[in-house]
Amino acid sequence: MRYYLHKSRKAAWGYRIATLSILVFAVIFIWHRFFQLPTPLALKFFGIAVAGALISLAISAIALVNIWNEGYLGAVRASFAVFASCLILAVPLSALPGALTLPKIHDITTDTVSPPAFDRVAKIRQGIGQGANAVRYDASLAPLQAAAYPGIKPFQVPRSVVDVYSSVREVVTSLNWKIIDEQAAEPEKTGHIEAVDRTLVFGFADDVIVRVGGTNKTSIVDVRSSSRFGEHDLGRNAKRIRQFMAELKIRLAQMDRSEQMEREVSSREEEKARRKRAGDDDKSGSDSRGGRNQVNLGKPIQPNAPPLNRSERTPDGGRSDQAASSSQDPSQSSARAEQKPPRQPRQRDRVEGLRRFWEQVGQ
Repeated sequence: MRYYLHKSRKAAWGYRIATLSILVFAVIFIWHRFFQLPTPLALKFFGIAVAGALISLAISAIALVNIWNEGYLGAVRASFAVFASCLILAVPLSALPGALTLPKIHDITTDTVSPPAFDRVAKIRQGIGQGANAVRYDASLAPLQAAAYPGIKPFQVPRSVVDVYSSVREVVTSLNWKIIDEQAAEPEKTGHIEAVDRTLVFGFADDVIVRVGGTNKTSIVDVRSSSRFGEHDLGRNAKRIRQFMAELKIRLAQMDRSEQMEREVSSREEEKARRKRAGDDDKSGSDSRGGRNQVNLGKPIQPNAPPLNRSERTPDGGRSDQAASSSQDPSQSSARAEQKPPRQPRQRDRVEGLRRFWEQVGQ
């Protein structure tokens, strides 16, 4: 008797659908990220891949149950289909928390009353046609933005508008935003920068404009970030504005520190120069006083003045006996002579004392 092992047809179909879905997902991802596939078309293909993953997951799950109960072949294919389907579905599922908790907004700005207006971006979106979001700001989104992102506000800086604009441009360049239009700011004249930023993974295009206005003393920076496609940005635009503001604050703080260091260095140099001038003045004054003393010393000595006592030194650095004797006071030398007895009588007394001592011992 022979036993025939049947292959699970559901496992085979789940494997085929999962393989096709993951191939479509990968090809569209690469095409859109690196070869500029239109985003609306890419979103449609992504939706097809996600739908295929859902169908494959359902069929493969049923196939695994049948294989467990009936003992059919195809467990490996069904398991691969489940894994591939979950891998594709992980992408939309990762965005699900943001879609559920954050408001349905695709345009964020720091100034909801008079938001920065797109110029170059408006022409680009008109060229795209249907599918792109409108560039006109919807005022009805302001309450939703204020409730969800209360920290998105204009940034006031106590610096000249020219310095702030240069810092803004440096920050835009450091963030790798593609500048498509700009107008340099001048005193009493507002400047702006329009740029395009792409998301890290899928490369979705978001349009950004930075407006800088003010005077020589104060400046105001406003930022607007708008998704080119889609009604929900999943919090990307607010995150982009926060990142820009944080980088700008760091750059301005570094500028303040560098200017403070320059002021300290200049003040120290001025202090050194002042001290040097004061030292030169003191030196010149002492030289003038020394010249007067030399003139006084150069006057001829009066005939009745006593001669100066100068000690003569020998070549080896010692003083000669003549100089030493001449430098001593006569009264002091006579007193020392009286205090010290002559050397020969002292020796005679010592010898006489010893002789008497031995004579006594001998007796």
